[in-house]
Amino acid sequence: ACAVAWVWRIDRENGPRIVMAAALLLFMPAHIYMSAMLGEEILSGALISAVLYGVAVDLTREPEQRFPLLATAGLGVLAGLAFLTKLTGLLVVAAAGFAYLVDALRRRDLTHVIPKVLVFGLVAGVIGGWPYVLNRVEYGYFYPQNLMVHELMFTMPPGERGLMDYLTF
Repeated sequence: ACAVAWVWRIDRENGPRIVMAAALLLFMPAHIYMSAMLGEEILSGALISAVLYGVAVDLTREPEQRFPLLATAGLGVLAGLAFLTKLTGLLVVAAAGFAYLVDALRRRDLTHVIPKVLVFGLVAGVIGGWPYVLNRVEYGYFYPQNLMVHELMFTMPPGERGLMDYLTF
């Protein structure tokens, strides 16, 4: 949906391009269609998409019309929630900060972007990073992997899917 909104925003006159962006939704992973509940992958993906859309909108504006720091902090909240949901959410924090810095270097104006990057990164880090810091303090690692509790999933069958999985909620 963010892809459709983005194409609509940048190329409103190009109907086929908008239809193509909407048609790409047909190629979303099947687990999203078949999911009986909102899982962490879906939630994290939605949050990441919202952050990327917000950053893209902000970067296409003229510098004097860019989001204020409070709105940037709001994007940081969404990025932090993506990071809190799944570790891969950290990638959107880095990507957004990098996009702001590249844009600032291109415009040769680092003074206005540094506070924005710091606010975005700090908010995202505080919201999404605290469990990893807590793990490091309590257990000695940032991210647990290869734990005995995870071994159970290797003994479980993959399950089966039928036609009704695509037609029912």
